[in-house]
Amino acid sequence: MQNFFRDCRRLGRLIWAKLRTPKFGQHTSIPLLVEKNAVNCPNDPALSCDLEQLTWSEFNQRANRVSSMLKSQGVKKGDSIALLVENRCEYLVFLIGICKIGAIAALLNTQQRREILSHSIELVQAKKLIFGEELTESVAEVTKHLKELGSSDLLMITDRNQHPNIDWAQRVSSQDQQYSATNPAESQQQTTSDTALYIFTSGTTGLPKAGIASHRRWLQASQGFAKGLYNASKGDRIYNCLPLCHATALMVGFGPTVIAACSTVLRRKFSASGFFDDIRNENCNTFIYIGEMCRYLMNTPVNNDDHDNPLVKCAGNGMRPDIWLNFKDRFAIEGIHELYGASDGNTVFINTFNKDCSIGLCISPIVVAKYDTDCDDVVRDKHGLCIPVSDGEPGLLLGEISNYTPFEGYTNKQASDSRVLRNVKKSGDQYLNMGDLIKSIDVGFSFGLKHYQFVDRTGDSFRWRGENCSTNEIAEIINHLDIVNITNIYGVEIPNTEGRAGMAAICFNPALAPTEEQIDWEKFSSYISDELPIFARPVFVRIQTDINTTETHKLVKNHLKEQAYHLDKVGADKIFVLKPRTDYYQPLDNEFYQLILSGQAGF
Repeated sequence: MQNFFRDCRRLGRLIWAKLRTPKFGQHTSIPLLVEKNAVNCPNDPALSCDLEQLTWSEFNQRANRVSSMLKSQGVKKGDSIALLVENRCEYLVFLIGICKIGAIAALLNTQQRREILSHSIELVQAKKLIFGEELTESVAEVTKHLKELGSSDLLMITDRNQHPNIDWAQRVSSQDQQYSATNPAESQQQTTSDTALYIFTSGTTGLPKAGIASHRRWLQASQGFAKGLYNASKGDRIYNCLPLCHATALMVGFGPTVIAACSTVLRRKFSASGFFDDIRNENCNTFIYIGEMCRYLMNTPVNNDDHDNPLVKCAGNGMRPDIWLNFKDRFAIEGIHELYGASDGNTVFINTFNKDCSIGLCISPIVVAKYDTDCDDVVRDKHGLCIPVSDGEPGLLLGEISNYTPFEGYTNKQASDSRVLRNVKKSGDQYLNMGDLIKSIDVGFSFGLKHYQFVDRTGDSFRWRGENCSTNEIAEIINHLDIVNITNIYGVEIPNTEGRAGMAAICFNPALAPTEEQIDWEKFSSYISDELPIFARPVFVRIQTDINTTETHKLVKNHLKEQAYHLDKVGADKIFVLKPRTDYYQPLDNEFYQLILSGQAGF
């Protein structure tokens, strides 16, 4: 009976979150709510990072100085401002400052380098590039390719004065007293339909795409997660060490902080060994996670005081069912509030009832359709409509596109159109292909609401180290090497890891590398390290004399995925591996292969 009333309260919060969001005024936004918090609780803690702490009043005033500074440089509503900064208070200060004057913050992934980074900046037609001093080397590599940006458009936020002699960028600070700390008039003028953010996604083909997020989307997501997912409240201290350029950190972590007027403790990077010491020192009762982070925590040595911490709840995505209960028990966490969503999607699942091993429920219209993995397409009936799966059967998740669940798309219309499926339930309807397989599961009594579990990604992408990796994007970059003829990228499972590791089947140019012994592995490894972020670097390389394709010249992957890196299945093909904490490909020998199979390889 106690559980029944608990679930009733959670259902009430879920319905309230859904009904409350559309009642926000037309001009309400996350930046405007920061101003509201600065009035209602000016001296309460808002942000903390690297021994720096900001109250809501200080946070708002510094964001206002950023707005004033950008206005003095001619930035206006609708301008795109690229933001490349590691997790720290200045990231959020500059983000809010950009959005207050109606400019659009393009949230660049800090792991992007060279071609991918310059592509992303040019894609959003950035008028300014604001970068952290800690990422100076990444920016220096692309400045010559940024033809539309001069030195006055490159704004560097100082960080520990690591590069004191930089003369090709302008140093900026949110504490510069020459700029006004007063709320800009423009912050009252933004509408919920105005674009607030560009959030980059690897997508399923090509280079990164810029997903459009309006103020409404940012606000609704933050409200829904704050109240419907983990019930954020004023006294919460939320620990957030995920990259703020991603939707999980920004909309599940920071957004609810603004909604509930609680506080965020930021960290630049996740550290498994120092995590709980940090949690205890900062007295955090909530943390934001991705599944791989929880796996790393479970792999740390067991201590008698693991359960002795202030954590009550956590929220995020990708918690593996096989570690869920042990994680909850070992660290004495009451609520694991799993969610499912995407920065470029229109469908969200939330585990508001704290049901174990579930992504939760969805209160917007969806279809879970039969899917043919070999053809990489939905299965349709004789009328050309999609076929729903039975309970417990994996299927492709499709989210209905409507006025209530819009698809805001990308900056590229063709990329947006490629995600839309038509004639799903009836002729003429439109659904968004979320690109993932899910299945319904039995979680016991839940008011007749169906709960689901994530199964796998589909098509030409896989997830590794918490990032979506585009197989085509990785292959295109590797194919630029003169010794490479063609590359086929796919994801493979490694025991005791989250997601799938990248694997490359490569056919080398016989004129330049006729045998495996003549491949310059030092040059190859250096190229991979320079051109691809850590999460996108293939863990395994398989050398093939020819690459199989279909009649329509589509690369064949299914049998390669099945054979993976297994030495007894790849025939005469040689396998090379990028071992953990190394940057050089080595032959995969049986000793290390056995470590992989036992889950002890350290990936």
